[in-house]
Amino acid sequence: MEKIIKALGLALGLTLWGHSLTEMLKLIEQRIPVPPEILDDARSLDFYYIPPRYPNGFPSGKPADYFTEAQAREALDAADHIIGFRESHLPGS
Repeated sequence: MEKIIKALGLALGLTLWGHSLTEMLKLIEQRIPVPPEILDDARSLDFYYIPPRYPNGFPSGKPADYFTEAQAREALDAADHIIGFRESHLPGS
């Protein structure tokens, strides 16, 4: 998802750094309107950036013990929304 947002930034003349989808979209917002629901989707995905990747991200157990199928579906939906937003703003789309 990070690369998708960075590609949009490049298309808009921005060079984006970092990993926070929310922060990158806030910078993009200086060039084009970013709907509030897209920012909400980015916030949701930012929540998943660190804890699922590291076995010590939680006090005990493994990350799979803390995430549900419903959360995974929600994250996929959020990613689809952001991809759709990006596609609607890229040249030739």
